[in-house]
Amino acid sequence: MRSKTHLHMVLVDSGIRRPLTGGPLSASGLFSSVASPVSPDGRRLMFVTSEPDYTNRPYVRTEISVLDLSTGKVDRVFSTPFSITGPQWMPDGQRILFAGGQSIGQTQTAKKLRNDYEMDLYLLDPRRETCGH
Repeated sequence: MRSKTHLHMVLVDSGIRRPLTGGPLSASGLFSSVASPVSPDGRRLMFVTSEPDYTNRPYVRTEISVLDLSTGKVDRVFSTPFSITGPQWMPDGQRILFAGGQSIGQTQTAKKLRNDYEMDLYLLDPRRETCGH
């Protein structure tokens, strides 16, 4: 995958643009109609990255990352070999709700592998590293 999407912050008054991500870190899924990538307190930005992983089915690694807007530090808070879509902050600003294309966290045989059109909702608490649906 050669195309990369990078995040920038633009200061409206001056038009100055500051890159937030670069290099191999590519963001996707930011502007979905249900996404709310900026945390309720306005200090963090959430984004999804997807990269090919040809070692395991379904041959992709998808991660939810959170960028601290004041420090520029990126924390990868969740990683899965399945599709993730529409992540949004819960009102408490601590938990993240997202839809996943597979039964994330469960091992499935090739005969039982669901397709990406079947979605489940998951609630992620990065502080406790727990994810349930």
